[in-house]
Amino acid sequence: LVEASLSENTRIAYGKAWRAWTDWCLGFGLDPTGENSDAAADERWLVMHLTALSEKRSLSTILLRRAAVVAIRKRLKRPLAVDDAEFEAFLKGLRRTKGARPVRKAALLEPNLRAASLVLTPHPGLAGNELAGGAGEGRRAVRDMALLLTGFAGGFRRSELAAFDLRDLSFSAKGLVLFVGRSKADQERHGAEIGIEAVPGSALCV
Repeated sequence: LVEASLSENTRIAYGKAWRAWTDWCLGFGLDPTGENSDAAADERWLVMHLTALSEKRSLSTILLRRAAVVAIRKRLKRPLAVDDAEFEAFLKGLRRTKGARPVRKAALLEPNLRAASLVLTPHPGLAGNELAGGAGEGRRAVRDMALLLTGFAGGFRRSELAAFDLRDLSFSAKGLVLFVGRSKADQERHGAEIGIEAVPGSALCV
């Protein structure tokens, strides 16, 4: 249950950060866990590690790496005496020298969605329960297009789309209702129902 207090993605990110910290410390003959008092990597070494990272890594990565190392060392009962004021000064200097522009992904626009629909449109016609042109290929095309349209209309994350089950879906007079059991903004799984209104006149509403 203690492990479940962190999301799966956070645990994966913390694990990657800890491996990077461990490799870096071992390169200097240091103990990353702090258990060996004669060669323990302390907070000064963490600052040097983050400084080395700042040459190639983004500000968000540096913040994550620091949080991971501090959290894991605390769990190991070998906490680091991190000076928050000094670290804030370090971040301020980093922003001045590197900038802190966030990395944003390009948005999927309606023309892109229409182009994708042309590629994913299955062969027309039905043969029993199988789509013409190959049951497997046809079903995959329908599934992929449904996921793409649903994600676009509902603004869902990839993880949310992947977690949907048929039990999460219901129809209303106005369209589709999806139950989101868990999302990045709802780590405690209160859940929420998201409605997607039908647009009968649209070529993308299938």
